[in-house]
Amino acid sequence: MKLKNLLQAMRLEEYSGNQMDIIKDQRTKVKNEQRLFHAVNATVRILLAAMEEETFEASILEGMSIVAHCLDFDRGYVWQNEVRNGVLHYGMRFEWQNDTGRQTNPVGNKAVYPYTDIPTWEKIFLAGECVNGPLTDMSEDEQKRLLTHGMKSVFAIPVYIQESFWGYVSFDDCIQERVLGDDELNILRSVSLLIVHAILRKDLTLNIHSASNKLLISKSMEMRSHIDMIKEAAQIGITEKFADNKDKTFEKIENTSNLLLGIINEIQDMIEKET
Repeated sequence: MKLKNLLQAMRLEEYSGNQMDIIKDQRTKVKNEQRLFHAVNATVRILLAAMEEETFEASILEGMSIVAHCLDFDRGYVWQNEVRNGVLHYGMRFEWQNDTGRQTNPVGNKAVYPYTDIPTWEKIFLAGECVNGPLTDMSEDEQKRLLTHGMKSVFAIPVYIQESFWGYVSFDDCIQERVLGDDELNILRSVSLLIVHAILRKDLTLNIHSASNKLLISKSMEMRSHIDMIKEAAQIGITEKFADNKDKTFEKIENTSNLLLGIINEIQDMIEKET
């Protein structure tokens, strides 16, 4: 009887221990999810405000830093695709590093590489999938291309804009070999898309300003030409002795002034649309 009671007590203790482990795991999972959620929210706020030319790069790097610290990454990159001589390349737009990342041979500023260096990645990205795991699990081509940069694990997320392969965002772990879970990968997908949309928004703004500046220069030259005509006609009007010629001269001044007023109105409309 005593033995039976002892066995029941041991089973109960084991069951209680298992239940405590389950509860502890659930609490850890909830804490991790909350940590990731707060990291994404903070990144969203930073990237939505990232529009000023002077602080734009710093804002992008700050957003990457928040996610990297949350998931224990040592480096982060934003790569944009470009075609050179008919070959698809990926060029660095932004690079974030912590102290460990700097000490382990980072890629280098504004590097550009052909996808032919790691053809496996191009196939993975075109299939909409991610690179996720340690270098030791990767192909010989991948290891050859990446081992010199000192990372242990790589996580790369392809970004598509309107079904077009724009590029990818990647993070390195330079300390340990690991594979990210689905929740962590989904966070990286969301953040990568946010980063690229912020870049596209900024690029669009710069292009609009560039086009506006070109138009303003063109209109300015056109205005100068009309002003010269007005000055010339006014000078003729002042010195002309014959009244019938004066009528034609002042008619010319009026017509040119109307053209000039039209140009000013165009510029004002353009400024109002931008603001």
